[in-house]
Amino acid sequence: AATDGRKSRYPTTDFCAFPEAICAAPESKEMRWLTSMFEWTERVQSFDDLKGFNYLDELRKFVDGGLIDYDFFHATSGLLDGGCLEPPCAGSSAGKMGSKEIHLKEERLENFQTLLRVLDTGSEKALLRGIIKYFTDLGDIMNGQVLRSQTPQGQLYPSYRYTLDDMLASITFMAETGVGGRKFYIGEAKKGDGVKYGVVNVVTFLSQAYKEAIQFDACDENNWQLINGRFPLSNACGQLGMSYQDMHCSEDEAFMECPVKPEMEQYALTSALWFQAPGPFKCGPRSKFPTSGYWDYDLGRENNEDAFANSRGRVDVEGCCWWGRGVIQTRGVW
Repeated sequence: AATDGRKSRYPTTDFCAFPEAICAAPESKEMRWLTSMFEWTERVQSFDDLKGFNYLDELRKFVDGGLIDYDFFHATSGLLDGGCLEPPCAGSSAGKMGSKEIHLKEERLENFQTLLRVLDTGSEKALLRGIIKYFTDLGDIMNGQVLRSQTPQGQLYPSYRYTLDDMLASITFMAETGVGGRKFYIGEAKKGDGVKYGVVNVVTFLSQAYKEAIQFDACDENNWQLINGRFPLSNACGQLGMSYQDMHCSEDEAFMECPVKPEMEQYALTSALWFQAPGPFKCGPRSKFPTSGYWDYDLGRENNEDAFANSRGRVDVEGCCWWGRGVIQTRGVW
């Protein structure tokens, strides 16, 4: 962006050359929130199918209706996980976003309901305070009940990678400045109690973020999909039947898309923490990694003696540098 003369929050970072910056750069504590908030504004918050569903209109109806019609939240899960209101999406072919049903749909809803309850969303407190003061006032609850991660043994602890200060700094930037003309919605300025709409937007975002990354204290996507009892190393190319390098921007935003470079090498910073869990994702050219095998969790290491395919049949990791990153696991070259 900076090279093209456009304003940039991170002018020295080339995300196309170093997508792992989201998890590993010096500014990554904010990046992992901000990149995901931009994706939220782009894919969810601005959604309008021109057939009666407009995200912000539906959010207002949800709040005005007493926070009880969860069809609104299921729709946001569909948009985030599949790209349409009710995945599987019409016209979505195998390997594309939207070709599967919503992953862990009921767990996402349970997270949302829990956050609505513990943050007392929609109460007088939310109506009288601005977004930042509201969540700052609830700092103990945010740190003790919301922004907390879980060890493989089930012990809960304050998230190391996702903190309240970083979240609020990212909300402030995305609300005031935004990215690519998109801003994070924080409520209705012309209504005395308009902040409640913004609070619910944040809570909706947070509930998805918890499911995707906060609970694992991970920035990079974990290798979690078993194929015939094994974890393919080529899951870096895509899980749940998707091919991340083939997930593109819409035509009018193609200028923001990163090119897929076969020679690119990237190594994830984080991975699952359970005993002998699959290691971090990596990508690189076939000249360096001719074939990819699987993670041998009995020995706790990679096994590349024989090629082992992911659900799309990939047995290499060339061009596969676009796994999920950040608090809602932004995937693809967009």
